[in-house]
Amino acid sequence: MKKKVERVAILFSGGADSTATALHYLQKKRPVALLTFYNGAESMMDLARYRAGLLRERFGDLCGWEQRDVKDLFHCLAIRTLEPDVKKYGTLVCCGCKLAMLAEAILFCREHGIRELADGFRREQDYYPEQTAEYMVPAGRLARSFKVRYVHPLYEMKEEAVRQAAAESELPPVALQPSCLFAFNRIRPSVKIRNYVNSKLPAVRAFLKQRLR
Repeated sequence: MKKKVERVAILFSGGADSTATALHYLQKKRPVALLTFYNGAESMMDLARYRAGLLRERFGDLCGWEQRDVKDLFHCLAIRTLEPDVKKYGTLVCCGCKLAMLAEAILFCREHGIRELADGFRREQDYYPEQTAEYMVPAGRLARSFKVRYVHPLYEMKEEAVRQAAAESELPPVALQPSCLFAFNRIRPSVKIRNYVNSKLPAVRAFLKQRLR
């Protein structure tokens, strides 16, 4: 009997990297669930919907899309304590946002029996704190503790290959993604990424356990 191909969930902004991640699976005939998140500080959310629509036109029922609301958890993790966090750890609000997205994605995976979650992180972009091992290792451990494997299939891919993936699938080369008030916070020498992430994990675990009861 033919083995059923398992669906994978993808953290999807509509940008070049998350689009390339979707293509990585779709071109192998693997169904994907594209997950876009609203954190309360973003605008132009329809751009992610539009980009997902282009993928759906190209790949049909292999590709699904859903928008999830993470603004309350994001506020709890990163905004409510923003001032003391910046003083103690540096400007790492994007890591707090990514943890909120990860938590909601884990919930989605558990709700739908999905065991693999992917993103578009790349080593070339490790000037962003959430794309470093200091974030990715504890984030992966968190996901595994809830029976979800969190993977980064493009981590060694170069920027030119990302652009080429879109071109080969006849998608517009320009990235289409929402704009966030806190976006593009690059690492500064004084930041303490792992300490920040570890300080937020108890709240994330409590959120997940409460929602999964």
